[in-house]
Parts: sequence; structure tokens; C-alpha cells
Amino acid sequence: MANDYIINKWKLWFRSIDIKRKGTISRADVKQEEDTLATLSHLDDDRRKQLQVNLDKIWDDIVFRGKEPINEQTFVAMNIQDYTTNKQKFVEEVRKAYTAFFNLVDVSGEGSVSEEEFVNMMKACSHNNNALNKKFFEDYNPVDGKIACSVLVDSWVQFTSCDDSSKTDLIKEAIEGGI
Repeated sequence: MANDYIINKWKLWFRSIDIKRKGTISRADVKQEEDTLATLSHLDDDRRKQLQVNLDKIWDDIVFRGKEPINEQTFVAMNIQDYTTNKQKFVEEVRKAYTAFFNLVDVSGEGSVSEEEFVNMMKACSHNNNALNKKFFEDYNPVDGKIACSVLVDSWVQFTSCDDSSKTDLIKEAIEGGI
């Protein structure tokens, strides 16, 4: 059963990925994110195409799920259904999607994300406050200026699937802090 805490986090999740802040997410929004991330990451045409294909699959798997455009109410209802039906599968799907996503953000292919890559990711998602983006990066306590992709994935899995309000949630705090 999904409790109020996790449902609230799913609402925050939707708002954080609603890059145009219009209450719905469409394929055009995803295209904008893809183009911005590819441009900021200086990807060549082949890498840009790969990014687009992979991001489309990620969005299809954990956001749209066959419904597009999607609004917050539908997004939350789908999460409630999937989480309640099979929490383990829900967690596995989120982990798979965010692993694929952070592997795309990790332009260098080193298994970690630099501050520049992190800020580019945030800007691609229309989070344009550099001071907040850099603070969010530092909140992960980077080692040698980088955050391991596995750490980023774990934080998103916790944010999207942990219903225990007594646990600190870095992403929830960042979103509520204005990111």
C-alpha cells in the first residue's frame, strides 16, 4: 500500500520532470530535454541519436507507460497501482531506468558524474539555478569532484520508492529546497 509520504514524493517527482511547468508531460518535452542535454554535453550526431533512443525508452518505461501526454494525477495513479501490485518490480524498473539515465549523463563513461555533467543534466531538465544545482551536487559529497553513478541511482530509487518518512531523502530535500 502506498502511504501519503510516498504519494507526495511522486507528486514532487512529476513536478521535477515537468520541464515546462505546465502540469502535463508530452513527447515534445522529452525532445526538448534530449536536445538540451545533447547540446550541453557536446555530443556528436551518433551519440546524440543514441541519447535520444535511450531517453525515449526510459521515459516510456517509467513515466508514460503507454499514456501520453500525461498529467500529475495519472502519473501518481500509475505509480500507486504499480507500487501496490508489486513493489519489488516497481523498484527494479526505477533502478533500471535511472541506471540507464545516469549512464547517459556520464558522458566520459567512467561510471561517475562530474559537476559539469550534473549541472548539464539539471539544466536539460529546466533546473537553471546554477547555485542550487552546484549545492545539490555538493550534497552528494563527491569524491575527487565526481559522484558515482551508483550513488545517484540509489538516491533516485530511494526517492521514488522509499515510503519511510524517518529516512533522510536527499532528492526530496533538494526539490523542496527549490531545485
